[in-house]
Amino acid sequence: MPVTVKVNGTANSLVHKGSNGISVATIPDVCKTPSPAGPVPLPYPNMSQSATLAKGTTTVKADGGMMIAIKGSEFSLSNGDNPGVAGGVKSSTFMKESTWILYSFDVKMDGENACRLTDKKFQNHENTVDLAGTLQQFLRMTPAEQEAECKEIAETVYARCTELKERIAALEEDKLDEFNVARNKPSPSLAKGTGSWDGHIHQATGVQNGLRTAVGQYTERGCTEPKIPKECRDLAHAALPTRPLKKKT
Repeated sequence: MPVTVKVNGTANSLVHKGSNGISVATIPDVCKTPSPAGPVPLPYPNMSQSATLAKGTTTVKADGGMMIAIKGSEFSLSNGDNPGVAGGVKSSTFMKESTWILYSFDVKMDGENACRLTDKKFQNHENTVDLAGTLQQFLRMTPAEQEAECKEIAETVYARCTELKERIAALEEDKLDEFNVARNKPSPSLAKGTGSWDGHIHQATGVQNGLRTAVGQYTERGCTEPKIPKECRDLAHAALPTRPLKKKT
């Protein structure tokens, strides 16, 4: 169903049960998966849909009587991590709800903050996150509004592209010894470029997912200016290293 309600922004459409919204985790949903040797943590995609919206408004409705997503609402079912039946490494669940991290700061429905398409979410009972926000129809804008949004999206593309290039460069440098040493450190936060190899790949994958989402938004909104570098478009779909590089000689 078309969305006609705008909240806090040029194209920030309201999320409701009929808005055809999809929330996709931008960081892998790591779930324990049965194997002959016991449960193994494996990364999975995770996505949920606005059609499963629950705990929304009961008195205020939108676009033909649709329940509206508000603070405390959830997309009650997610998919993609179905094989991880032993549960997420953090949540011990799989295929569970998606809830909002952010929402409108000053627009309320039924006394609770309204949720918008750009608001970040938790996925699978907080086992992972969607940092891009719900993907759904955006509202028609004036030329000035579209220009402003395209500029904002292009800035996001550039920022995520720059971060991904830095992470790939760190992977390509000979830091395997640092990874191996840091793996056994008790420190909760490690310097950039250190930590387990899998953890470093995990972080780079999350950044790449965010870049891919931003590039997709740039295309979906029909943006042509400001131009985004071809290099960034290519990086959004580039293969990342999956194992430590051999020591340079």
